[in-house]
Amino acid sequence: MLTLTEEATQISNNGVSDTTYRQLEESFDPAQIAQLIMLISVMNAWNRMAVATKIQEK
Repeated sequence: MLTLTEEATQISNNGVSDTTYRQLEESFDPAQIAQLIMLISVMNAWNRMAVATKIQEK
């Protein structure tokens, strides 16, 4: 799952590899894989908004 997170975060490099997707299919069904991808996407969006607005933790 960490590989999925890295590949999805750096999607412009090469996308999510077939190897990574096949490994996910060994443990997760298609709906769960979609949920993981959505979770990663939302986390990345939050991080980008924080960086863009210079939000800092207190």
